[in-house]
Amino acid sequence: MKNVKEHILAAAQALFFKKGIRSVSVDEIASALKMSKKTIYEYFKNKDDIVLELVKSHIHFHQKEIEKLIKKSDNIIEETLAIVKCSSEMMEQINPNVFEDLKTTYPKAWNYLEEFKKTFIIATITKGLQKGQKQRLIRKDINVKLMAYLRLIQINLLFQTDILREFNMSVNELQNQLTKHFLYGIATEKGIKIIEKHQKK
Repeated sequence: MKNVKEHILAAAQALFFKKGIRSVSVDEIASALKMSKKTIYEYFKNKDDIVLELVKSHIHFHQKEIEKLIKKSDNIIEETLAIVKCSSEMMEQINPNVFEDLKTTYPKAWNYLEEFKKTFIIATITKGLQKGQKQRLIRKDINVKLMAYLRLIQINLLFQTDILREFNMSVNELQNQLTKHFLYGIATEKGIKIIEKHQKK
């Protein structure tokens, strides 16, 4: 059975993902749990603390999932597409306002997310591109460091609600478009054949 702290985080996550963060109060979290607000404050200093703990927990889970997918994938193309699918499924469950709320109102949590992207995500993309070059699926004439940075910029677009509204796209649609553009731009002929094989599925 989950302990009390995990119960609080699970209830907060469900509400945040559905409504956004700013529109959910600690009172509402307590009500959903049929618990007093005083009990919540025994485990968390304030709402900011709840948000930060949730972001840390979610990032840790997502990192483990990415590492599993990397181990299971035969090549960089399949690895990238598997990670994109996993990421899209996760982000489709989250109200896009969550990311806007993090950026504007919860700087500690937002900075933690940003640091994760600048370290783990950049390192993962870089290693993947280098592996893809060895597999002759990624062109050797590309600047790996630059392409990793470009990919991070693409990923950052997924967190911008104004982009989704501007192009009337879901996170999944936007991510698929960006990934296709990225992979076709860096893949060898051999790599493109694998991309097209997956496109037909």
